Amino acid sequence: MRYRTEKAAGILAVVREDGVTLARLNKVLGAERATGLVEGVPWTFDKHPDGIRTATSSLRPGVHFARSAGPFRAHWELVCGPTRYEIKRQSPVARRYDVVRDGVVIGVSGGSMWWGIRPDLDVADDVPAADAVFLLWVALIMRTRSRREPMPRT
Repeated sequence: MRYRTEKAAGILAVVREDGVTLARLNKVLGAERATGLVEGVPWTFDKHPDGIRTATSSLRPGVHFARSAGPFRAHWELVCGPTRYEIKRQSPVARRYDVVRDGVVIGVSGGSMWWGIRPDLDVADDVPAADAVFLLWVALIMRTRSRREPMPRT
């Protein structure tokens, strides 16, 4: 399934390839935090002092966790309920990221424009919508940070 992010009036929307909007997130300016609705359910995306990112909903049990696991924050590990994912840069200079579940690449995240930071996501159809939104949230963090980092010398 393919997802893209759109921004209008300060709201970040996650839109499925068929045009259905799955999530509307109100991002906190200058912070890696947001609140919003994912499939009509309220969620909070937060950043903790230890570097962990979480997504929680009072209506859904469990917490989605993410943490940076590699140099330059180009590799993140995520836990969404019983499922573990990884997002990692395809190469030191690439702006595309592989999405891995159980050691198998199940998708890719990139952007529609090289210079833009809003990511898109193309993953297996069995990835739940809440997981896909969290994967996109982490991809947005990764792409935003990669714009601030110097490019590695090759």
